[in-house]
Amino acid sequence: ETAVAPGVRQLWLFALIQRALAQAARQQPLLIVMEELQWADEASRELVATVTAQSANLPLLLLITFRPTIPFHFLALHQPTTSHITLANWSAGQARAVVQRRLSTGELPPLLEQRLGLRDQYGRESEQVNPLFLEESLKLMLAADVLHFGNDGRLRVDENRLAELPIPDTVAALLQTRLDALSAGAYSLLQVAAVIGYEFDLTLLTAVIPGMSQPEALDRLNELISADLVQTVVGGTQPVFMFQNSLLQEVVYRRLPYARRQTLHFALAERVATHAPTRADYPLLAHHYGQAEAHEEGLHYALAAAEDATENYTNRAAAGFYQQAIGHVRALGMEGRQETAVHILTAQATAHLRLGELEEAAKTTAIALDSGVNGSQTTQPALLNLLAEIGLAQARYPEAAALAAQVISQRATIPALAVAHAHQLAGQAAAAHQQWTVAENHLQMARTLLKSNGSLRPLPELLAAFGLVRSQQGTLPRAAELCQHAVDSAQQFALPIPMCTALLALAQVRLRQGRAREAVQVTTEGVELARAVSPRLLAQLLLVRVEAFLVDGRSHRP
Repeated sequence: ETAVAPGVRQLWLFALIQRALAQAARQQPLLIVMEELQWADEASRELVATVTAQSANLPLLLLITFRPTIPFHFLALHQPTTSHITLANWSAGQARAVVQRRLSTGELPPLLEQRLGLRDQYGRESEQVNPLFLEESLKLMLAADVLHFGNDGRLRVDENRLAELPIPDTVAALLQTRLDALSAGAYSLLQVAAVIGYEFDLTLLTAVIPGMSQPEALDRLNELISADLVQTVVGGTQPVFMFQNSLLQEVVYRRLPYARRQTLHFALAERVATHAPTRADYPLLAHHYGQAEAHEEGLHYALAAAEDATENYTNRAAAGFYQQAIGHVRALGMEGRQETAVHILTAQATAHLRLGELEEAAKTTAIALDSGVNGSQTTQPALLNLLAEIGLAQARYPEAAALAAQVISQRATIPALAVAHAHQLAGQAAAAHQQWTVAENHLQMARTLLKSNGSLRPLPELLAAFGLVRSQQGTLPRAAELCQHAVDSAQQFALPIPMCTALLALAQVRLRQGRAREAVQVTTEGVELARAVSPRLLAQLLLVRVEAFLVDGRSHRP
């Protein structure tokens, strides 16, 4: 029985969730709201992208909010079924209508409009009003009791107090004014919550505050809820809370002294680490140990998080965690850690290659080669092969061939699998120059080495390369057989990336056979798989799919 890789299990989970949502949407229309997506992990964002891509014909609306000022990758933004709405500042008229609805009143006093930023000091309407500034200004006025409602339900404005009320000029300063009105205990608890993150639970909160009982923490949380700074997400015996908005969390966090931040991050990490952490906790531990500058622990969990992300084909997250890991290595000192550094850089370069970030992949691989262990009989050939693979992706065929030849020249002293991989890369480079005999010889040598070594996992990509060479030589039936064999082998071993490579090759052969409709079907399968594992292969499959659609459309014209 073949073990199923975590990444494949994740793909199956995505498919199961998609089917469940599709079934539910067919029974009644669905609206799913997700807020502050910039804080979601990459796997969750990829799930949303998968659901978005596969739900175009379903009565399903995904409403997602995020802050564009925080950079993150979200594939769904670039899909044809997605509408991107930027929430810009309001006009004075729009802001006035919001305030009127909020206060259940008609005309607003001129002084109130001026203090809310709807008019300037000369009574002229403002060109734009920041919605968050307006909201926080209203909350400040209501908390200061300069706005209140009489027994008749009508709004009363204490204009004398309103004129004297200090209202800061920025949203951050407004938020800080509200924070300054809190009790010392509530503010201290909120600071710890800000270090935990945008969302936090009561158990972890009390675990890192010495002497804090849960009833006492709940009293302080109720003060924060009453002040409209925090809201309950999950109730019950293990409640979960969240900040009213991410800017509030950011303001509280940044006002913490740096040393205090580090202490809290370390305490949080130690709490999680000593309570049987699971794979899902690795990113959290990497973050907190990293912020605490605990480099040994940070390196351990950054690597664990990176390797877990790699297994799940969340390549962008993997590249980020590997970047954290190499930062810890440099902080600790390279002496005695060269092999660890090379491992990290190689894995990071591979993640960049899967993402299609070829220049970054080449640069990272070159750094690994220069790291001081480039004489290793296993490390150097692997890095040279990786550079050759990147060169093929960049269409730098002579350079790729030269790198592969450098590995092959060491065949007497290096592992057979590295030599086999080099022969495959050399064959692909030769095929790109239509050197068919050279290409065949290299690919056949790679196949012989794999068979003698008993290693079958590299076989799908090798068979796909063989198939493309035969296809370019015109032996299409045999080419199709080889590519189909590659697909079957990749499926047998549950290898998503080789599967995408094999499907790409099979689709190209089907196109050359004049079987465009079959090519469309093959690329459709490949696109769904590549969407979750490799943006680079996804782009290649989409290009072949477009070509197949065009050919199929021409062949069916009357």
